[in-house]
Order: sequence, then C-alpha cells, then structure tokens
Amino acid sequence: SVFFKYLWCGCVYGTVEEITTFGAFMNLGVMQGMIHISQTMEDYVSFSREQNFKPIFIFLPQKDDLIFIKNNFNFYEEFFKELKLIDGLNVIDITRELLDEKDLDDMYSDNNTYGGHYSRRGNEKISDILYEKMKKLDMI
Repeated sequence: SVFFKYLWCGCVYGTVEEITTFGAFMNLGVMQGMIHISQTMEDYVSFSREQNFKPIFIFLPQKDDLIFIKNNFNFYEEFFKELKLIDGLNVIDITRELLDEKDLDDMYSDNNTYGGHYSRRGNEKISDILYEKMKKLDMI
C-alpha cells in the first residue's frame, strides 16, 4: 500500500508533465499533482512583498496564438481576467500590439508555424511595448 501525508508548506519534488492554460500537471512518482496558475501567481506576489519588488506577469504570445486569435477569438481573455484579480500583480499582455503587425513572420526568427524565438525586430518591438506599458504602471 502507498501512504502519503502532505506537510503544510512542505516541498514535494516531481517532474512537470503537462502545462495547460490553468496550471501544470506534475508526475510525483506514484501519483500526479496539479499546480493551479492562480496559486503560483499569489505565491509570487507574496514572495515579492517579502523581497520588496514589484511582481509582473508578461505575456508574450507565439505566432500561432496570434493567428488563432485573429481568425477566431482570444482564448486567453478569461485567464487574464483571473490574473488581474490577484491583488498586487502587474499584468502586461502584448497580444493587441502584435495583432497589428502586418508581417508576423518578420517578428520571429524561427521559420515554423508556431513562431519560436522572436527576431531582432521582434525583440526591439517588444522592448518598446514593455517600456511604454511599464511606464503606465509606474514601474519605470
């Protein structure tokens, strides 16, 4: 038989098996665990208060995400609504600005359908967007 007793605030080691829009599933050996994104972000905000820094969540979408959103709907909206409810967490989403780009392929360095890494032009654009958004959040 297997017995497991969780210690409050204890550490359990495992391997991340799958990441979803709401969290991550971990292989803990004989069982699976799930970490919810809101808990991770709330812990991040608490840690930021202890360490005296401003927490920020920045969403950098892949090319396939942007194409899907352009052609269908923004499947991240509910996720961002949930993140914005976390007191003290600064949230930056650059999706809207990247949707305005005429040549998405030029924004990414990898020649594939999902996007991969941002190109030099893509990184310059993102840094400009982040600078302006962080100024509005009074972080710069």
